[in-house]
Amino acid sequence: MDLYFAFGTYQFFNVINLKLHEYKNEQADLLMTDCFPKAKVFYERAVESGLFENVWLLQASFIDEVFEKSLILSEPNDNFFRKLNNKLTRNFQKYILFATEKQYRSYPFYKKRYGRIFIAGMVQGLEYYLLYQIFKRKSKLFIYEDGTAQLVPNSSFAISPSDRIKDFFGFKQVKQHISGMYLYAPEHISIKYHCPIIKQQPPSEIEAMKKIYHYDIKDDYLATHNGIYIGSGYSAYLSRSVFGNLGSIEKEIVEENSSILNQNNFIVKYHPSAKLTFEHVEDEIRDVLIPYEALGLFSKMDDKILIGISSTALYVPKFIYNQEPYLIFIHRLLFSNISDDLKKYIEYQEEYRVAEIIYDTIYRGYHNKNKIFAPETKEEFKKILEDIL
Repeated sequence: MDLYFAFGTYQFFNVINLKLHEYKNEQADLLMTDCFPKAKVFYERAVESGLFENVWLLQASFIDEVFEKSLILSEPNDNFFRKLNNKLTRNFQKYILFATEKQYRSYPFYKKRYGRIFIAGMVQGLEYYLLYQIFKRKSKLFIYEDGTAQLVPNSSFAISPSDRIKDFFGFKQVKQHISGMYLYAPEHISIKYHCPIIKQQPPSEIEAMKKIYHYDIKDDYLATHNGIYIGSGYSAYLSRSVFGNLGSIEKEIVEENSSILNQNNFIVKYHPSAKLTFEHVEDEIRDVLIPYEALGLFSKMDDKILIGISSTALYVPKFIYNQEPYLIFIHRLLFSNISDDLKKYIEYQEEYRVAEIIYDTIYRGYHNKNKIFAPETKEEFKKILEDIL
């Protein structure tokens, strides 16, 4: 018996693909949470699919609230006591998440023995459960792809020198005991993971996927539009000066170019956690029931134009479907417009570093590099749009 975790629409998509491709005839349970929009609908479709013996939907919305409180800005010139206070506060919030594990124990999955467990990332509040399964019940833990998360060197599954020290002194860690990692394009990933890498096959079960997602061409916003602006989740962090500011700048850029987007049949797809709405945009969509990542299975993407910051949505066409739409990364444009005062924050510097890694990885993977852009100014962005259109 296997157990899959799916805590978002993209994770749900990858779990379904993994189950259909690699473990179609294996008995399995699925664990979901209500932490993403329309989670109840996806839960119902998972039950309806017949792929799983049991499907559970955890009431775990509180995790996001606790996680938000642990996001504390750190300035490079913070004194020792400020840095210590920030670290202790973050760790305290983590312990709150660990403590929440007790409310999961009422679910049947907690007491079951599983031969294999599949997760996309470290599961907040269930780390102790995973350790127990690995060391006491001898479960094998597998990681499946979670988009751009696996491209970043400080991925939660990359082994650091401090991890080796902890392991030496007997501190057990989940990431030290991974049996394998499924990736769609391992040849493009430069991080050395200390576990076997397994190439994940792209989805090909078209009819099965259409049935699970209740596919209807009228809901296929990729097929019916020339391009998509893929919104970020920065506006979800309005309480944090750096990311809240980035969300405001993103809104400004989109609204300034809304006319050209409207005239050329673009649609704005909001991030599930976005709290802003772009003005003057004629066509927009939020909380979709067919995730963008699945649409590449039903529609050709090579002639489309995708605009975004550093989203997994920009990674999907090439590395899952081997298609090359026009890609316009606006992370440089976005970050260049932030105030100098905010640029000193470590969080800002790290966010920009990650965005650059994602862009460079996708750029290197593209065969036709004339179809991928990263403008630094508003004038350059507008000219690129006009030239493509």
